[in-house]
Amino acid sequence: MVLNARQRHEERRCLPPGTNQRNQKVLQHLGLAHCVAMRQRHRGPEERDDLLQEACLGLIQGLQKFDPSRGLRPSSYLMSRANGQVLHYRRDRSRMVRIPWRLQDLYVSGQRLQQERTQKGHLL
Repeated sequence: MVLNARQRHEERRCLPPGTNQRNQKVLQHLGLAHCVAMRQRHRGPEERDDLLQEACLGLIQGLQKFDPSRGLRPSSYLMSRANGQVLHYRRDRSRMVRIPWRLQDLYVSGQRLQQERTQKGHLL
């Protein structure tokens, strides 16, 4: 195997065991993070670099939690983790006054329940 300068530098660095292997996997799947960031870039005022960084965090977390015995392709799992990380980033930074995500989820659930009851003809 021929190593380029970056790979040789990575191997020389004193890193915990498995980190080089994880970094190689991240580099192999970096295109997925880029794809997620590009899909999300038109949905808000966030910078493309911020979205890419968040997608990469989701990618790294996905690589750490990926279980090949579950029968999923790595790309499918990693794409969903990266997308979820970007969505969490957006949700947490979408308001001037940050409302805790649990309260936001509770509000959305209440709105859905209210809408369902109204459609069924129940009084509020």
